[in-house]
Amino acid sequence: MVYHPALVLGGPADETGNQNQSAETSMNMNMNMSIRTVLILDRKEIQTIYGCVKIAQKALYDETAMTAQFLGPEERKAIKIFIKQKIRNTPISEDYQSELRLQKYLSDPELNNGNPTVMPIDTVLEDTNNIYVVLPYAEGGELFEYVATSAGQIGEKEGRHLFQNMAMSVAYIHSKNVAHRDVSLENYVLSNLRDKIPILIDFGLAITLERDDDGSWKEIEYQQPFGKPAYLSPEFFLISRLHAKAKKEQQQSGDTSKPLKRYSYDGAKQDIWALGVCLWMILFGRNPWKIPYWKSDHNYYRIVTKVDLRGWLMSKGLKLNTYTLENGSQVQFWEKDQYRLSEEVVDLLQNILRQDPEDRYTAEEILRHPWITQDTL
Repeated sequence: MVYHPALVLGGPADETGNQNQSAETSMNMNMNMSIRTVLILDRKEIQTIYGCVKIAQKALYDETAMTAQFLGPEERKAIKIFIKQKIRNTPISEDYQSELRLQKYLSDPELNNGNPTVMPIDTVLEDTNNIYVVLPYAEGGELFEYVATSAGQIGEKEGRHLFQNMAMSVAYIHSKNVAHRDVSLENYVLSNLRDKIPILIDFGLAITLERDDDGSWKEIEYQQPFGKPAYLSPEFFLISRLHAKAKKEQQQSGDTSKPLKRYSYDGAKQDIWALGVCLWMILFGRNPWKIPYWKSDHNYYRIVTKVDLRGWLMSKGLKLNTYTLENGSQVQFWEKDQYRLSEEVVDLLQNILRQDPEDRYTAEEILRHPWITQDTL
């Protein structure tokens, strides 16, 4: 049998394969359509279609998905596997549909003008036990691994290239009223090691945003903790702790008649904070927070709400020096021995890692910052 797997957005098809779909093509309609899967017999059939399947790693959340790499007949692919038995009767059983809809919508070349900021979906296959999401293979690997193996040796010029593309991906999804909510080095892959274009993946926690009358985004009601602790914004960290405390007190009292206090947060500003952590890790090769959150909630919150990068640089013995370029313009660098960091990137980090989300940069403001727009390095 010859298979022509294809992911289809739309309503049910008739017997001829034609879609039962109206002409409406609005964003909300596209993002709410069901995901069509191609039925196969079993996992062995995946191997028949694409070649040998090799499990690469398990997913971070509830082990509801795994990522595999395999060499297909024409090109290498990646596959994300949802195990039905594990996701049955859990929120994930519906969330994976939302994840695929958002990812398919955002990776549409007609929307992103061919800019590969979001990982596209090739096809979705399904058998009795699993759902297989087939993706292009990013030969450059995970951005986190690239940064980790670079051991803090990524210069500002390369760091700017990486971060600019990351900020572009976030600006793009925000322009489509989507918050990723799990922005991290682990959720970017490099197209290849030549171009090193970071591509955003894993939309399992992504959510659509609604606008207020003034055009600003409505805050999202907090329901449960998620995301990677190192990338959590101060406001989200505080809300999650307050919610956990209230829930514990309710359980201890046995009185469930009163609803828990509701908290909300700005999903887009959580993405921005996480971008700032990514930039810090790219430049310094380490997490910015010394104290692990699980050892001291109080100290973790105190640290992440008082980001003073300039003070930290001075404490390490770096001094701010000014240089005049041939065109008469001046640039400033924090320097010590062979180490150098531009004042421009320090300024950018300070504006991203602001405690108050209202004062925090947007993705568009990041892209307009001089460190991004001016090549003075």
